[in-house]
Amino acid sequence: IGKAIAEVLAQQGINLVLVARRQSLLEELANRLRQESGIQCRVVAADLAEKIGLEQLFRKTNDLDVGLLARKCHRRR
Repeated sequence: IGKAIAEVLAQQGINLVLVARRQSLLEELANRLRQESGIQCRVVAADLAEKIGLEQLFRKTNDLDVGLLARKCHRRR
């Protein structure tokens, strides 16, 4: 779902910050979206279920003016 949301937003020319735990998958998606849509895309590898992950996200994006947050997550069992 998160990937599909990112693709739709990129097609509309919206710059993105992609966040997930696995850096390599984020980089692949970000590179494809940049090439296909010409958007700017920042990658942040972080686990948002952990406080440190939220802190990492803030540190790496505090220079941005965020206009939309689309969050897709699941609970670990």
